Amino acid sequence: MGILSTLGWDQFEENIWAQARKHCTPATATFELTPLCNFRCRMCYVRLDPDKLSEHGRLHSADEWLDVARQAMEMGLYRVSLTGGEILTHPEFEKIYIGLHEMGLIVSLLTNGSLVNDRLVELFKQYPPRNIRITLYGASNETYHRLCGAPRGFDQVMKSVRMLKQAGISVTFAFTETTENIDDLPRVIDIAKEFDTRIEIATELSPAVRGASSEAECLRVSKTSSVDISEIVEEQKRPSMSEIAARFHAPELLEGPFATCRLYRTFFFIDWNGLMETCSLMSYCQSRPFEIGFEAAWRDMHEKLSRLQVPHACTKCTYLPFCSACPGKRQAETGTPDGIPSRCCEDARERYTLSCGFSVTKRGGEQDEEELHDA
Repeated sequence: MGILSTLGWDQFEENIWAQARKHCTPATATFELTPLCNFRCRMCYVRLDPDKLSEHGRLHSADEWLDVARQAMEMGLYRVSLTGGEILTHPEFEKIYIGLHEMGLIVSLLTNGSLVNDRLVELFKQYPPRNIRITLYGASNETYHRLCGAPRGFDQVMKSVRMLKQAGISVTFAFTETTENIDDLPRVIDIAKEFDTRIEIATELSPAVRGASSEAECLRVSKTSSVDISEIVEEQKRPSMSEIAARFHAPELLEGPFATCRLYRTFFFIDWNGLMETCSLMSYCQSRPFEIGFEAAWRDMHEKLSRLQVPHACTKCTYLPFCSACPGKRQAETGTPDGIPSRCCEDARERYTLSCGFSVTKRGGEQDEEELHDA
């Protein structure tokens, strides 16, 4: 514990990340256990109905997930997040969770919070997660009904939060901003304060992937009607890639198509159907760790990723230093990892306009996959 005591946990993790990035070794991961969910959120980009699941693949068993996790640990994995869909609907969730915990992995959970019960609270007391991240979709049953098809959703989630907090379990909140719940945001922020709980606010809605369908396009909030969350964003601001590159004397981190991506070479995402990508928005690599083994899948994925380049049309763009278009966003928005999403162009142009008179030093719009994609 000497190094950890000296550096503190955040700096310790930054050092792990830097070494993983340098050597292209997996440090963190997200396992998408299922696309099934007891909610029907209109903006969700992964949810499938049960009768559609078999058209796209199958759920994987606890033994399969745990085997892949063991293989990844041998290469350096130390932290994993479980997401969905709704993770608590997976028939072997508890076996997966306990197994990962007993391996020594640090485990975080991402959930809508509506299915927590006394048995699960006892499980989390015995095997504490690093954190349970609960997405709040609004501040009333009416909003939950309108947006998620869950008439009593808000009451159910608040009950779960109280149970978890009273048991001493670490809980944080997430909020996904849409036209249907934007008016609830001030109250949601108050709820987070009342529970003395951190809240992350996602202002981007991703298009549907992996066979799902959503109403993301029509639910996006215009900048003019968005609630001011600048104070919260500033409080929760993570070091930018330019700041990290300077700290580790590694300017090469700011080169290429992954210049705004903290995940590249350090993280992997395995979807419910067993396909591995470098993030949840990508469908370019589709390596198969359940079939060929984790190490072979990791090498295969990064061989494919190494071929990607910044689109030629973007290389001379004035707004490139302010652009958040990574291959994942390009894939989700345009269908190809080297496409040019007009929405990112507009955002970059706006950042440039706001920054006129200041030196251009960093790429804009960086966000952490592990923190934001699983709302």
